[in-house]
Amino acid sequence: MAADPPSTPFTLLEYEYCASGDELKRVRQPYLEGHLQALEAESAAGRLYLYGPLGDPISGGFLVWRETSEEQVRAFMASDPFMAAGLVVKWSIRPYFVVGGAGAPK
Repeated sequence: MAADPPSTPFTLLEYEYCASGDELKRVRQPYLEGHLQALEAESAAGRLYLYGPLGDPISGGFLVWRETSEEQVRAFMASDPFMAAGLVVKWSIRPYFVVGGAGAPK
């Protein structure tokens, strides 16, 4: 039996928002700047690899954490203005292991 190829660990965080489209734009506005600042801080620290909205119209968000534990992701969630404001009604955290592909870390 062949051994598993080497991989880079990621953690995927998916948010489902309380609204979508224009309604989401309205209810998130007071919290958007703080949310984006929190994302940028995690990215600058090297933990948050990719992030962005999901759907058209937007109904959620997807965040990809590189070599970051579930506990660290949960700590981010606890301080995220979108979570504190109740904009996130459902979420999931899953491990993801990148083995290959054009954008795979070397």
